[in-house]
Amino acid sequence: MNIMANSNTTQSVAVGEVRSIQGEVFAKSADGNMRRLAAGDQIFEGEVIITANGSSAEINIFNGPVLNVAEQQSVTIDSQVISPAHDATAGAVSDLGSTEAAKVVQTVSTDDQQDFNVLLEEEAAAAGLTGGDGGGSSFVDLVRIVENVPTTGYDFPINPTGTPPVIEGQAGVPPVAAEIPIVVSLASVLGILPSGEVDGILEGGSVIFTVTLSQASGGDVTVTLSNGAEITIPAGTLSGSSQPVAVQGDDPYVDPSEHSVSIVGMTGGGANEVLSFDDTPVGYTVADTTDTTTVSL
Repeated sequence: MNIMANSNTTQSVAVGEVRSIQGEVFAKSADGNMRRLAAGDQIFEGEVIITANGSSAEINIFNGPVLNVAEQQSVTIDSQVISPAHDATAGAVSDLGSTEAAKVVQTVSTDDQQDFNVLLEEEAAAAGLTGGDGGGSSFVDLVRIVENVPTTGYDFPINPTGTPPVIEGQAGVPPVAAEIPIVVSLASVLGILPSGEVDGILEGGSVIFTVTLSQASGGDVTVTLSNGAEITIPAGTLSGSSQPVAVQGDDPYVDPSEHSVSIVGMTGGGANEVLSFDDTPVGYTVADTTDTTTVSL
């Protein structure tokens, strides 16, 4: 019997097609020819599909279910397989002795042109078996074909330290630290220039108000006073002063007066700065002037 690689048989009807192959898979025709199967090969009615150890085949039956042939099996493509009403492998699988399989594999590996039926019949005779009526030889389905097929594996390294693995291409890249904003609190205090004028500002005069920050700001700060005056403190400086504010004008009456001013608002400043102010009023006195009044009659 001859071994043919991917050759067409003389079977009349193709009933399926090989969808996928893993390892070594063969097909034996009704006339005894063996061929090695590959994906895309046609499968004919009456053929026997044979898988070795570690091998498997997936066959698309045209008018039936997909046939999956596992390792070390022999499946006959007969009416039970072709018809969708039956189990695709029911009654179609048989066993083969290890000695018989070894001889078949040796023959396939060496391309020895020997008759497989003869080889198997010799083993059957040694076991006390006889051939069929009429002295003809019968082919024994191959199930236990011994073949070492390398398996595919992946080795994953173990990290004993528990630290995160270093991804290739990112080694040496320093981590980016999150920026934490620094909050600066600016407090302000109101005063009067010159300080001696708090005790008395003469009628007809003026007063200058000053605001001092606890520390310099990163931006301009505008301070609003209760009398409507505004003071701008430039960025990077600690204090600012108002324009002169006129007080009570001079008159012939003796009428000294008390006044007070406070901070009512602050705006501006730099990023991440918190503005606060002391709203305690600052008081001052407008002193009366003594003038000589001449009265003519």
